[in-house]
Amino acid sequence: MFFLFFILLFLNNSILLSKDLGAGITLGTKSGLSFSYEDENLKKDKKSISSIISLDKSNFFISGDLINNRVYVKERKNDYINLPYYYGFGFAFDFDKDFNLIFRIPLGIRYRVEKEPVEFFGEFVPSVKIIKETEGEIYISIGVRYIFKI
Repeated sequence: MFFLFFILLFLNNSILLSKDLGAGITLGTKSGLSFSYEDENLKKDKKSISSIISLDKSNFFISGDLINNRVYVKERKNDYINLPYYYGFGFAFDFDKDFNLIFRIPLGIRYRVEKEPVEFFGEFVPSVKIIKETEGEIYISIGVRYIFKI
């Protein structure tokens, strides 16, 4: 479903004008390809969309999350702390021996390198399997994305 969203974006170039499309890798509980998308409307609301696609010998995993981007700023005497963090919600499909639908709550931090189109991130994702069986899981990952200005 989320993958279809990216395909539809590529079919119409006018939709992609002045957008940020990130592509990279994530390593952790679910290692694979990582994608992000931001347009002017999402940026105005401090939101973005992210996705992970993971494939190994017997498992295919795809997720889509709506992310709220925030920045924690703490001023001190001669300095300040600037910590970009995010939280959101989303769903994932996990195809191993059976089909599983998973509700996700991603929590993380990210850092965009100044003057370079590169983003590093780390996230902690409490999740609940909804279909096939009800079970809680936690996904932890780190990753890097290259941001394409389109």
